[in-house]
Amino acid sequence: MSEPDLRGINVPGWQACRDGQHVSFMRMEDWCLDGQRTVTEIKRHDDQPTGALYVIESHGCTITNDYFTSPKRGQLTKSDAEFEQVVGFVSSFHLCKGFRVENAGTGYNLADRVAVFTSVTDPGIRELRRFSSKFKLICLQGSCCYECSQLRRVEMQREKRSKSRQGAIQSKHNNRYMTREQLSSKLKEEKRERKMGKA
Repeated sequence: MSEPDLRGINVPGWQACRDGQHVSFMRMEDWCLDGQRTVTEIKRHDDQPTGALYVIESHGCTITNDYFTSPKRGQLTKSDAEFEQVVGFVSSFHLCKGFRVENAGTGYNLADRVAVFTSVTDPGIRELRRFSSKFKLICLQGSCCYECSQLRRVEMQREKRSKSRQGAIQSKHNNRYMTREQLSSKLKEEKRERKMGKA
């Protein structure tokens, strides 16, 4: 079997390469995770008995053409024209970049990933981002996929409940843990409230 001919495939922004009998296109993203430049790769496997198999990989996530094709379309072919269409389709959506967190924290699912996100074009951008253990590569809108969006919503609710509990604890603060200045201020405030209650 001869090696794939890449001369008939032209997709701006993507670099074509060969890997044995496979053809792939790679694109360097403009952001890094943990200091490593993010690379998106689309590989076509021509040795599948059921037709061409397209595999998309980027920052630890892998999806196949089953993710973005419908059964009505039928099998994907091995034509260069279709390869260009697949690459063009991938170019049209956003990649999940997780969501921003203040710190790695505790109590999270250990399978979730926390990485340092930096921008290649803006050195001032450096932040921690969390990815759901079930994160999907594609996001239809925004900067994170549905799974990461759901995780962010859960974490925001958890943080809200935590702050609420902290406020309740502070309102019933045990006097023995207060400093002399805090205790004196509290006694004065209670005395003032009692006087206002009698007035």
